[in-house]
Amino acid sequence: MGRILKRASIERWPKLFQNLRSTRETELVQQGHPVHVVCAWLGNTLKVANKHYFQITDEDFQRALLRCVPDQRVG
Repeated sequence: MGRILKRASIERWPKLFQNLRSTRETELVQQGHPVHVVCAWLGNTLKVANKHYFQITDEDFQRALLRCVPDQRVG
């Protein structure tokens, strides 16, 4: 696959599958699925998910800012 991407002048995304897994695991938790269930679906422990997969998103920052200044919109 590397040769195909190089020929097409496309830069290879580092750790593609880890990044996709991390994004999806974060999305599932944010959608309200219990953390232990998401971890079971993806086959890892909570410790591994916390260390390697869960992400802080822009929405997390927005919510935090709105809590600091509740009467103003951010962005």
